[in-house]
Amino acid sequence: MRFPAVDRVEAEWEISSAAIRLSDSRVDEALHSQRNWLSSLQQISAAFVALKATDASAVPLQAPSDEQGNVLPKPDNFRLYQRRQLQAEGPLRSFSLLLPNLTGVRWHRLTLTLKALEHPNLTQSRLNLSAQGERYEWQS
Repeated sequence: MRFPAVDRVEAEWEISSAAIRLSDSRVDEALHSQRNWLSSLQQISAAFVALKATDASAVPLQAPSDEQGNVLPKPDNFRLYQRRQLQAEGPLRSFSLLLPNLTGVRWHRLTLTLKALEHPNLTQSRLNLSAQGERYEWQS
């Protein structure tokens, strides 16, 4: 805990990860993301100050090489991942709407803020969460 001013406190803590490997999780197809996942985010976006997902980009993968340094060909059934940057900001309560949409998501920054607020509304609350991460999907 830090007290940068008389009326302000900052807390920082680490939690143990409950993460699972991407290969052990359910990952959607890119086409599913285009048709369903992005539409689902659009439906709940009114409950957030910001809810953004970028276009998908391929996850870089360095192909293995043989003893002579020649790149080995990709197996026929080998699939590649792609990812989208995901940003969400809004009342903590709004994040319950995101739960069904978190397939393949990895958060790398979460910030919980307590605001002095007299009149909460749909997008304003005393407890606000800002989350930044990535969503992985199978490349089509």
